[in-house]
Amino acid sequence: MTGHFLYKSMTYLERITYLIGNNDALVSYCVSHAIHFKISFKTVFEADPVTKGAEKEAADAALAEEELKRFASLSLNDKISYFEDAGLSKKAFDRLKESLVFNETLRTTYFKENGPLFEREDPKIYEDKVRELEERNEVLNQLNVYLVKETEKLLRKYYG
Repeated sequence: MTGHFLYKSMTYLERITYLIGNNDALVSYCVSHAIHFKISFKTVFEADPVTKGAEKEAADAALAEEELKRFASLSLNDKISYFEDAGLSKKAFDRLKESLVFNETLRTTYFKENGPLFEREDPKIYEDKVRELEERNEVLNQLNVYLVKETEKLLRKYYG
């Protein structure tokens, strides 16, 4: 299910840790692409036709980088609110929102909440947790691809 060459030989806890790291990276990619989508959406629908071209693309890229830095310092609720007017489909917004909330849980309380379960060393519990993380990561992969494609569509529409 995952491309890491050692994945099959990892212990359950190693897989869980690996998948949590993957989740964090995938959420970061999705956030970055969603910010780029939001800026592209604004560019396409609120643009001044005089500012088209490489200069506008460079300005949008710089703005996206600034927004990403600012985004990192926001609270979870502010992060979710940031994307409410981004032009994302309801499904994409809901998946991004769910992923941000779950990622926050992974970063803060996941092992604390699941520690008593992991202490039982029951393979079924580990397999359920691994499956859950794999499924969430697959959703993030799909969301990431969707955001990139939708941004490209917007930019093709704008730049021709």
